[in-house]
Amino acid sequence: MNENNFSQIKKLFEEGHEILLTSNPNPTPDAISAALALSYFLKKIGKNTTIVIDKFLPPPSLSFLPEINSIKNTLKNLKKMILSVNLSQTKMSDLTYEIKDDKLHIFLTPQEGWWKDYDILTKSTAYYYDLTVIINTASLESIGTLFEKNVDFFYKIPIINIDNNLNNRQFGQVNLVDITALSICEIIYEFFKTYDIKIDETLATYLLTGILTSTNCFKSSKINPQILQIAGELIKLGAKREEIIANLYRKHTIKSLQLWGRALSRLKFDAQSGITWTTLSKEDFLTTGSDETYLPEVIDELIFNAPEAKIAVLIYEQIQGGVCCVVKTQKNISVSKLIKSYDNVSNEHTYKFCLREKNPVDAERAIIEEIKINLKEIITE
Repeated sequence: MNENNFSQIKKLFEEGHEILLTSNPNPTPDAISAALALSYFLKKIGKNTTIVIDKFLPPPSLSFLPEINSIKNTLKNLKKMILSVNLSQTKMSDLTYEIKDDKLHIFLTPQEGWWKDYDILTKSTAYYYDLTVIINTASLESIGTLFEKNVDFFYKIPIINIDNNLNNRQFGQVNLVDITALSICEIIYEFFKTYDIKIDETLATYLLTGILTSTNCFKSSKINPQILQIAGELIKLGAKREEIIANLYRKHTIKSLQLWGRALSRLKFDAQSGITWTTLSKEDFLTTGSDETYLPEVIDELIFNAPEAKIAVLIYEQIQGGVCCVVKTQKNISVSKLIKSYDNVSNEHTYKFCLREKNPVDAERAIIEEIKINLKEIITE
C-alpha cells in the first residue's frame, strides 16, 4: 500500500477536529464495520466523529457491533446563519418571530428610533465538519441525497476516499484505493499499524467482522495468505471471532429464515448466463413480520450458496408501495455494466434501485432481460 497516502491521511487527521464518515446508501457489512472502526479509532486519538449514511437502517446481523445504532441517516446542522444587529446607537426592546408560508419572519423592536439597513448584517458560519472520509463508494454522486442536498459542502471540505474497487473515480484529495485488497477493513488495519496506538478488543472485532463478511468467512475463491495473516493477528489482539461467527452465520432469526424460505420457493436460475433470481411481495414482508433490513442476508445467501451463480437478483415489492431491486455480482463482474437503465445506490458489486414497473412480475421480466443483454456485450468486449 502507498505509504505516502498513509502520511497524507495522518496529516489530515491531525488537522481535523470534526470528522464526517459516510458511505453509499447500500453499504456492505465490510463498509459499515470499517466506518465504525475508523470512528472508534479517531475518537481514541482525540477527534470528534459522526457517521452518516443516507437511508441507513442497521442490519439485524450486525446488531452486536458496538455503536452501530449511533449511525445517522440524515446530515444535519452543517451551517448556521447569523443575524447581526448593531446595537451601539439603537437598543433592542423585544425580539419575536413567526413562520408563515415557509418563510421565517424575525421582528426586532427598538427601544426608540429605528435601525438603518446597514445596521443589520447576515452571514453563515463555517461548515461544522472540517474533514470527510468516504468509504467503499465509487463517486461523490454515489453517496445519494447526502451529496445531492450538500454539493457545495463536499466540494469545499477535504475528502479522504477509501475503497478497493476498480471503478473508483479517485475523487478525494487523498485516495486510498487498493484494488488488490479483499476488504476495506484490511486496508484500514494496515493504516492503523502506522500509529503507535494499541488495537484493542473492540477495534479488532470491528476489523475482523469486515474481513469475515467480505470473504464469506474465508469461503471466497479470492482468499490470499495476506488476509489470513491479518485475521490471525486480529484474533491475537482480542477480536471476538466466536461472537462474530455466531451473529453472522449461526444466528438467523425466525423472521429472516421465513423470508429466506419465501425467496427460495420462487428461486430461478439460468445456467447459460449464470443468473439466479427471486422475488418477494409486500405480503411476504407483512406475513413474516420482516422489513428491508433483512434483505442483505437474503441476497448474500443467493450469491454465496449457489457457487454456479455469477449474478444474484432480488426483486421485491416495498411495504409502502413500489418495486425495487438488489443486484449482487461476483468480484470479477462490475454490476455497473449490467444495469444502465435505472438510477441506483451502489458499490461496485451491489446495486439497489427502484423500477418504473408497477409489479414484481413486470419488474422481473424487464430487469432479467436487460442483464442478459448487457452480459452478452461484456463477454464480447
